[in-house]
Amino acid sequence: MAFDPATIVNDALGLGRPADELSIGQLFARALLVYLVALFLVRAVRNRLLGRNTVFDIVLGFIFGSMLSRAINGQAPVLETIMTGAFLVGLHELFAIAGARWHWFSRWTKGKPRNLIEEGRTDWKSVRQNRLSPEDLEEAVRLKGHVLSKEEVALAQLERNGEISVVPKHRARVVEVQVAEGVQTVRIVVDS
Repeated sequence: MAFDPATIVNDALGLGRPADELSIGQLFARALLVYLVALFLVRAVRNRLLGRNTVFDIVLGFIFGSMLSRAINGQAPVLETIMTGAFLVGLHELFAIAGARWHWFSRWTKGKPRNLIEEGRTDWKSVRQNRLSPEDLEEAVRLKGHVLSKEEVALAQLERNGEISVVPKHRARVVEVQVAEGVQTVRIVVDS
């Protein structure tokens, strides 16, 4: 009997078999293969997919996960699904490169930040358009800006990733002065 790698791979993965005829071992082999390929592909896009979480990245994550799961359970051919996944990840990377190069493309794929508060004044139209409640905004001011009221906020924006960023008007500044080398450090907090 001759050693035939293609036959071994076909048998191990159950290639060409209907989903209801796959053994548990074949499902495990498919899961391992898909996991390793997905891990490689996600790492190839330099942590964009799991690090940024813009709508642009989340859409790929949903499609990618859904598609690859079908290859594991036998609802889609393994090799063709992996190749299609690689194509999608490559397309995602090209879109990311285009977005980094052309601002208009970035705005088209990822959106743009929306001002919610400027110099203590709330833009209620923007708040409503982004389906935020006054309580959502107040919570962000406290949690992200570390201030108690919107009047203390220089800028609050709904960022492209869906988070609210808050820049307070006044920030405490910490100045450290070393009195003698290795002896003592004086820490002064200046509240402006």
